Amino acid sequence: MQGFIGGMMDGTIPEGERDKHLPIVWDETKRLNKLITTLLDLSHIESGKTPPTRTRFDVNELICRVRAMLRRRTAGQGLHMAG
Repeated sequence: MQGFIGGMMDGTIPEGERDKHLPIVWDETKRLNKLITTLLDLSHIESGKTPPTRTRFDVNELICRVRAMLRRRTAGQGLHMAG
């Protein structure tokens, strides 16, 4: 993110190409924010401030969702998931 923003600020990335790079920076800031929120949640759980809650869930549905997510992420990269 710093590289993209720095390149925009110092002119390394021409003004006409900024629209191509801004969505990448936007997505990465959202991903970083989610990561920070998750780390803060884990920190609260570990410190005892927020007790963990048990939730029933369908493990098969979770596995299917994770597989679908991984297929989307690896699409076009020449990778194949077995099983």
